[in-house]
Amino acid sequence: MRIMLFGEPGVGKGTLGSRLSEKYSIPRLSTGDLFRAEIAKSTPLGQKVKEYINSGHLVPDEIVLEVAKQMFSVDYNNGFILDGFPRTVPQGEAFSAILKEHDWKMDAIILIKVQIEEIIRRLSARRQCESCGASFNLVSSPPKVAWVCDKCSGKLIQRPDDEPQVVRERLSVYQEQTNAVVNYYRRKGLLKEIDVTGLSVNESFESLIKLIESS
Repeated sequence: MRIMLFGEPGVGKGTLGSRLSEKYSIPRLSTGDLFRAEIAKSTPLGQKVKEYINSGHLVPDEIVLEVAKQMFSVDYNNGFILDGFPRTVPQGEAFSAILKEHDWKMDAIILIKVQIEEIIRRLSARRQCESCGASFNLVSSPPKVAWVCDKCSGKLIQRPDDEPQVVRERLSVYQEQTNAVVNYYRRKGLLKEIDVTGLSVNESFESLIKLIESS
């Protein structure tokens, strides 16, 4: 099964994608995770990407496509959950070429929607372990001890791109650029949409499974 998740920052793509990965026993592929790994290792690519992410801007197509080519150099013949790519129409067109090259077909392309004010509230409350990368939310999934990771006891931090002013910039950039690729798939008749505003993670996941399995 091959599933693509779209949605503004903070709608829960990472959490829901990870749960789909467990349910269907297929890998979750996230360009965002790959970028953060490069940043953590302070590679030249990571340093370049960090400037864009911390300012709330999208990473340029040429950099994203370089990473995507590496990501899809493996044959995922059993399927994958795709999160964070493509983000622009040129990336969507490049991904179509990747699908054709591997003779793959997408089973579901899904837009996850949440009201803007809820997104800002969610992201502003998000914290991440600087040691192991585990994510917490001060509202929906707080750590047992404030600022301490439940998994490795590392220090919890707020990612620079989760600060309220950067969140608003990220949402603005999404509306300007990523909506175009959403409409690209909508025009092709491939896009399905689900609104999870006000739903818990479990409720969102159950609704998502119903949508996928009705495809």
